[in-house]
Amino acid sequence: VHRDVKPGNVRVHLPTSAAVLTDFGIARAGDGMHTDTGVVPGSPAFMAPELLAGAAPDAASDLYALGVTLFQLLSARLPFEGASMGELLRRAARDEAPALDTLRGGLAPALAALVARLLARRREAR
Repeated sequence: VHRDVKPGNVRVHLPTSAAVLTDFGIARAGDGMHTDTGVVPGSPAFMAPELLAGAAPDAASDLYALGVTLFQLLSARLPFEGASMGELLRRAARDEAPALDTLRGGLAPALAALVARLLARRREAR
């Protein structure tokens, strides 16, 4: 479990166009909860709704963060925004992400559907 998938942790090797995930500083094998008590690892804007509710990080929460990363890459904005961190977290915890194809025309329907699935509120749907 990486626990901090975000654009700043992705590098692209231009000659091959390969994307590489970096910065495994807070990554954990197996049980993703091994951290200091009361500390929530990761970047709040990229955290899955279940993490905001206190659930343990897992592969599905990393997939959600990948969805936020792709959403930002393709739309130049986050799926949830707010005037404060609290407002951003409230929206991420309760609202559905906007459909990417409503913000950016010309996307392949399969790509918009993939991002929507990655941003599913229920971890089982990712």
